[in-house]
Amino acid sequence: MLLSLTDNNVIDDAEARSILTDAALAHRNAMALATDGAAHDQAATLIEAILKGGNSVRHGQLAPAGHAGPDDTEPAPTAPDPMSERARRIAILAPVAWRTPPRHYGAWETVAGNVTEGLVARGWDATLFATRDSLTSAQLHAVIDQGYEEDPGADAKVAEYLHIAEVFEHASAFDLIH
Repeated sequence: MLLSLTDNNVIDDAEARSILTDAALAHRNAMALATDGAAHDQAATLIEAILKGGNSVRHGQLAPAGHAGPDDTEPAPTAPDPMSERARRIAILAPVAWRTPPRHYGAWETVAGNVTEGLVARGWDATLFATRDSLTSAQLHAVIDQGYEEDPGADAKVAEYLHIAEVFEHASAFDLIH
């Protein structure tokens, strides 16, 4: 069972597994895209589908609302749209090994950057938690100056713990942390 941080709703294990599967597929699909406007749009489409709950990402494709996927014959019940208000605040937690987007390598930093930029372009109030040298059109919140892979004096675990602790310290300011 999972408990939502913002509204104390409990979801069962099957729903939690479904949400995590959808998120993993969205990340995989977003990672396969180049880091450009199309990638930002695709990443935002996939994440918005998960956030809205009326859509499902199955078999690497976005299914229309009310359908669980391309192989299903029975339509799934359409869930209410809890994220319909554009004023919802979303925190995107990027890794801190490299800046976001990365200068060279950094697959997860690329995904976090694409998701953030896509959501901002669609009017969402997003805050990117990343390294201070990161580039974003969202609000940037940082406690680490640069990625620990780019700073030979940095301790990776200390950087990660400070970064994650900062997100949790500000969790009440967000409707969703991704």
